[in-house]
Amino acid sequence: MKTIAVIGWKNSGKTTLVSNLVKFFKEKKIKVGVVKHAHHSFDIDHPNTDSYKIRKSGAYKTTLVSDKRLAFIEEKAESHINLERLVEINKDCDLLIFEGFKRFDDLIKLEVSLQK
Repeated sequence: MKTIAVIGWKNSGKTTLVSNLVKFFKEKKIKVGVVKHAHHSFDIDHPNTDSYKIRKSGAYKTTLVSDKRLAFIEEKAESHINLERLVEINKDCDLLIFEGFKRFDDLIKLEVSLQK
């Protein structure tokens, strides 16, 4: 699998570039995965949903699945981000784009710069 990181300052156009790359490669029948780095805690489930209640009760992993989507939330015991694990989770992709991850030396990076 090929990997690349799109890096840049906040509001520099990283997500726009990543979205355009995904569209381009999808048209070429290339399966693209994207891993977005978040600088804060986040939730993909929300209060009053079953998955939220289950996760908040202490589940180590919570998996949501429907006919069209699969998502899982895994509670991390340490703050270290393991790139190899992220690649393994996305092993069925042809290309994996990391958005952010500028401090990770193992990734080839494309830097987005907003010029005014």
